[in-house]
Amino acid sequence: MKVNSVDNTNFKALHVSPKTLEETHFTTQQLLSIPAIKNASDRFEVRCTSGKKKYNYRCFAVPLNELGKSLGRSVIVGVSTGALSTLLPETFISTYVHANELLMPFFSVGFGMVAGCCHAIADCIRLGYKRAPELNIQIGQDIGVKDNNFENSELLGHKSDNNIALRFIEETRGFRIYPDSSVIQNTCHNINIGEEEDFKKVLSNFDTDDLFNADNYLKLLKTLKEKCPHDKHLFEHKIDKMGNTMLTQFFDIPLTDKNSETYDKIIDILSKEPNLDFNQKGYMGISILEKIMISENEKALDFAKKYTIFDYYPELNDIYVNIQDKNFKEKIKNLNFKYSDLTRALQNKSGKAVERLMPYIEYSRLLNRTYIQKEVENVLYKMIKDNDFRVYFTNSYPQLIFNTKEGKAWRGVNKG
Repeated sequence: MKVNSVDNTNFKALHVSPKTLEETHFTTQQLLSIPAIKNASDRFEVRCTSGKKKYNYRCFAVPLNELGKSLGRSVIVGVSTGALSTLLPETFISTYVHANELLMPFFSVGFGMVAGCCHAIADCIRLGYKRAPELNIQIGQDIGVKDNNFENSELLGHKSDNNIALRFIEETRGFRIYPDSSVIQNTCHNINIGEEEDFKKVLSNFDTDDLFNADNYLKLLKTLKEKCPHDKHLFEHKIDKMGNTMLTQFFDIPLTDKNSETYDKIIDILSKEPNLDFNQKGYMGISILEKIMISENEKALDFAKKYTIFDYYPELNDIYVNIQDKNFKEKIKNLNFKYSDLTRALQNKSGKAVERLMPYIEYSRLLNRTYIQKEVENVLYKMIKDNDFRVYFTNSYPQLIFNTKEGKAWRGVNKG
């Protein structure tokens, strides 16, 4: 979580000011604990503001300091009422104490206790309810902030038609979304449809089979940026039935002396895009890195490696050993990879899955053994709380943790 320059609590695309959180009794973590809101903020802009409508709700968890204050007030009311009871008209008092002066102190004390108890009961009922405004939720493609003032921000592009109300009911009973979470899900679905329709409308004016030409690609890219200015998923939409996206298609453009200038213009536009996924796969499941390695395109590699850690899979090693350019091959060798299949196998504590991956790890000329060992150590000793699996893994695959701190400690223990 971070606080941006206009003092808004901001997690990815969840926008809510500290003032709104205080008024509606929410925290950012509570909002993100609601799956529908978390998923919406992962993909779109979610703007939260205090609603005008207020409501009462039951609150059983009354703070001890408030209970203490309530008890103090009840005691004061009881004492004051008991003292004032002595000033009641004599005719009224005689009716209840039969003009017996000895009973007068008991009458005052009893009268005060009754008044104090009544006040305590009324105060507890009052503390058992709280009043808070609804939290209004709006979802849109993009957001614009005017004069650095979040309260004047405006959602742009496709957005929710109506405010979605969220009520803080009670910590022990959760939250309520009116009507329910499906409203948020349906809103996101409708925005997705709107994005796809806008994208396809632009695409219908171009020949997607002719995007291997850098000039044609640049023309389409500029048109998309102009016609879909608020779409942050331009490089995720499919551009053909083969599963290519605008991002995977770019790496199919051959770099030549003639198109070098156009190629640089494309890279300049792409470099300004946040959150590009360079682990995307296009036609036939061929990844972006595979395309770069096959073409031995050094300019494309220098561009892509600045923004990502690539997923490793065995096919990359087969391409790597056949690279002819020694300098390019060295650059590939120095890339940082994450072996997601191995990480998942460890997280699932699956010895069989690790065993299936071992040949690809042991015979790979591309994988960095030190990096793999650090990754294994991180999963085993920070993410998994199963000592039996750690012992099994270290006994079975010592080579995957040999030079790590934990591996050395383990060998020292076993030597003893």
